Amino acid sequence: MRTGVGALKAAGFLRHDLSQIVGVLEFIGGALLLPRWAAIANALGKGGSELTLRAGCWFILCGLGMIVSTRKRKSPVCWSQTVLCLELLRSRGGNGAVAIGVIMLLVGTASGCVLQEFVFPPKMKGA
Repeated sequence: MRTGVGALKAAGFLRHDLSQIVGVLEFIGGALLLPRWAAIANALGKGGSELTLRAGCWFILCGLGMIVSTRKRKSPVCWSQTVLCLELLRSRGGNGAVAIGVIMLLVGTASGCVLQEFVFPPKMKGA
């Protein structure tokens, strides 16, 4: 789900503040999470498949954190995806993986706030 939505956002569809950046993060996360690429998993050694699963969730959570920093923060889809990613991390990697997931969510939120403030400031009405 996130891979397709991420690709649409990265391509400029489904517009909201920071949508293209979020789209790239969600696309990378979905690409890592869904197929668990054998070439990447093997290059990472023992446990590589689990690491790609966790990294995929972490990228998605960073993107979702950026969404939280925008006016779309009230979206039930955003929060349901956040809960599902954190639960997947908990069930596969324990509390340590969840802690990193929460940190990635916070990093995404902080990055989104900084980007909106300094890189993509809101346009002034009447200016």
